[in-house]
Amino acid sequence: RGITLIELLAVLAVSSVMLAIAIGLIQTLLRASGVARSDLEEQNSVARLADAFRRDIHAATAFRAGPAKDGNPVEWTFDLGSGRAATYRVESGSLARTVLAGETLESQESFALPGETAVSVEMMPVGKANMVVLSTVSRAPSTGGKLPTAPGRAVRVEARLAADHRFEKSKEAR
Repeated sequence: RGITLIELLAVLAVSSVMLAIAIGLIQTLLRASGVARSDLEEQNSVARLADAFRRDIHAATAFRAGPAKDGNPVEWTFDLGSGRAATYRVESGSLARTVLAGETLESQESFALPGETAVSVEMMPVGKANMVVLSTVSRAPSTGGKLPTAPGRAVRVEARLAADHRFEKSKEAR
């Protein structure tokens, strides 16, 4: 009418196996949640960067590349008129945007970039207008002999220089 020692050991063994499976599953779910959160933060940062870059290009009257590192510029300045300028600078793991009104700091923000990311800004003539293109390409970090990981997402933002479409009249309104 009681429980034998063998039955008790069997119940303990089954319980410990089920507990180990549950702990493994919880750990996997927490890791997946962290990766998803990181991806979401990266997407939000890229969306904010694209929006700020488009606004600055549309409002800019001139564009110039700054100092270069290894033959590639690491700073770009857009003249926004009225003594204002927006400067984008590559920093470790991020792209910093600074807006100056004369010598006064108007705003400053930083956009996180994933891993080893190469950033380039180019101006291309398109008809009568100039198109400014921001490109980011993240490369997979060195794996040290382990299996390689896939490269990150590439981002390309295009905007016409000095063409603030918010203030242009549509063809129907003309």
